[in-house]
Amino acid sequence: MMVDREGRIEDSGLMPSFPFSILYPPSSLLGRGYGSWPSGPQRLDLRDESALRGARFGDFQVEAADAVFADDDGCIFVAMSCVPDLLTTARAIWQKERAQAEEIKKGNTLRRQLKFADYLAKRSADSSYTFRQHLRKMDGAIEE
Repeated sequence: MMVDREGRIEDSGLMPSFPFSILYPPSSLLGRGYGSWPSGPQRLDLRDESALRGARFGDFQVEAADAVFADDDGCIFVAMSCVPDLLTTARAIWQKERAQAEEIKKGNTLRRQLKFADYLAKRSADSSYTFRQHLRKMDGAIEE
């Protein structure tokens, strides 16, 4: 299953070769030179008996019942049961970011959209006031 940058889902036929179910193709990687990426494994460990049923990433064990989402910022692994909620949240973030970008194109800076001057005034009066609190107060926090 593939999920593209517009949130469209299609069966890619990759499941037999990639058991973690969902790929997010980082189109920004296309056209980059491969010289900046390692060309092979950094070490060769003995193959565990579960090697073809799951994978270990640091302290995390990822199984076939998990999904992976990756882009050029990194990747996350989630239980397949969480995918619908994750996609709903991702779409909402994407829509808010697109709306902010459209406002920027119209000349309304992000600084103005997020009322940064108001934040600075409040912060100067209350040093415990955080930018996160400010964003929540004005419904500007997009990643929550």
